[in-house]
Amino acid sequence: MCGIAGFYHRHPSPDAAERLQRMAASLHHRGPDDSGVYLRGGLGLAHTRLSIIDLEGGHQPLFDDQRGLALVANGEVYNFVELREELQAAGHRFATHSDCETILHAYAADPRDWLQRLRGMFAFALHDAREGTLTLARDRLGIKPLFYAETADGIAFASEIKALLTLLPTPPAINPRALVQYLQSQFNTGEETIFEGIHRLPPGEAMRIDANGRVERWRYWSALDV
Repeated sequence: MCGIAGFYHRHPSPDAAERLQRMAASLHHRGPDDSGVYLRGGLGLAHTRLSIIDLEGGHQPLFDDQRGLALVANGEVYNFVELREELQAAGHRFATHSDCETILHAYAADPRDWLQRLRGMFAFALHDAREGTLTLARDRLGIKPLFYAETADGIAFASEIKALLTLLPTPPAINPRALVQYLQSQFNTGEETIFEGIHRLPPGEAMRIDANGRVERWRYWSALDV
């Protein structure tokens, strides 16, 4: 179990480093073995790691400097060996043995249909500096959590709601519909959470945010299509 968090804002903030560190600190319990942060303009990525695969070389964020890519991921790509061999045969060079590095190279090789290639349990954020986009995605069955909140200046995301709360000047309003559902079943389904303005990215979905704050969402997998 790892933790990811971050934001993508149109305008850099003077306290961005402090805000990102607060988000990471709130997720320390998810990844006590290692942590890493990355800031670039209005982009902030944070990762707390529970080491499982590539104990020495799996530090995150992961980068592909040649292609201008940066990644934080929580979870595991089950078919990473198969994908790695295929990508290496196509000329991709891997810097680590981490299964999550496969996500970077799969995106670079096939920006259109790459998500369909991934098998596993994961949630991640991938920044493409050349395109000026941040992509958030969640595994097909939603095993790994991912929450987000749209702000006046962009978007913030995290593995747990508590990390998003560290960014807010005041506590958010309660969502009465989601609260009733939670009290009835001890769980919220769909996109709503008990906090207004904080949403859950549904299983099998992805969203892309560009440098101007425009958001595109799509479903890359559905059980109805199987």
